[in-house]
Amino acid sequence: GKLSPFEGWLLLRGLRTLPLRLPHHMKSGLTIAERLKAHGKVERVNHPAYSNHPGKKTLAGYAGLFSFEVTEDVD
Repeated sequence: GKLSPFEGWLLLRGLRTLPLRLPHHMKSGLTIAERLKAHGKVERVNHPAYSNHPGKKTLAGYAGLFSFEVTEDVD
């Protein structure tokens, strides 16, 4: 489909502010991953910044994406 002028403006604005937003996004993701890693009921946290992550060598930035596994005894 095609964009309306307003949708185009929103897209352009989002692209212009992306360099300002992404570092905060990456920092927040790592902070949350670290807190989960320290939680007693979290068994494993997968984040590209960690040395055991298989994509660590190929990823230049870490983004805010991560996954985690909880222990089996969660209520």
